[in-house]
Amino acid sequence: MGFTTVIEEKMDGVLTVTLNRPEALNAMNAEMLKEMHQVVASVRDDQKIKAMVIRGNERAFSAGGDLKFVQEILKNPKEFANYRDQLYGVFFALEELPVPVIAVVRGFALAGGLELAMACDLVVVADDAVLGDQHINVGLIPGGGNTQRLPRKLGIQKALYLMFTGDRLSGKEAVEWGLAFKSVQPEDLDKEVEVLLASLRNRSRPALEAIKKATYQGLQISNLKDAIRHETLSFTEYITTSDHPNQGVQAFMEKRKPQF
Repeated sequence: MGFTTVIEEKMDGVLTVTLNRPEALNAMNAEMLKEMHQVVASVRDDQKIKAMVIRGNERAFSAGGDLKFVQEILKNPKEFANYRDQLYGVFFALEELPVPVIAVVRGFALAGGLELAMACDLVVVADDAVLGDQHINVGLIPGGGNTQRLPRKLGIQKALYLMFTGDRLSGKEAVEWGLAFKSVQPEDLDKEVEVLLASLRNRSRPALEAIKKATYQGLQISNLKDAIRHETLSFTEYITTSDHPNQGVQAFMEKRKPQF
């Protein structure tokens, strides 16, 4: 499938999508969001894919929404509403994918670029990456999820600080704050991502899906007993609808690695 704003590559059970508008620091316009929807759909339908990686071409992960494009469509409420819905749709689709989604941040992840990273399951960053919510700097507010995802990840005070001030964090600081789980030297970023992917390629896709689904759904349940009850139901559904638990246990008993 030919794309103009993203580069898609499938290899060894991993789909990598590279945001490819380097002249605009990989800012997201309607065309990019449309193509992202198509890529996400292909991951959902391909049972051989165990993980998805999102990265940016050249100097940035993504500088966010394309403000030049947004300024143009503000004059057309219908077109703006469509762009807004595309943005929400891509981010929710990433969270609902049945495989882990990994954001690999080199350079800038700002405003909507940060929102994109926050919609991924795991975030790996270069030490010198730059992450922040820049909406306030141009008189805007987040429109792709940061008012909701950031407090859930960081707590309300840290989230509000980032959104109130537009402050930027380095990759190392992003890990300290909880925006990313690992930061490495820029030259080691690809190697670190490959180590992570190597630990996912031989996993059971149904198990990965069940873990992800139970976790995100459980986060919406405030009562701990009800949340754990939800986990129990998810566990029961998984072991009664997939043959992978039997395969995995049998492999363990035979002292060999399961082949999923």
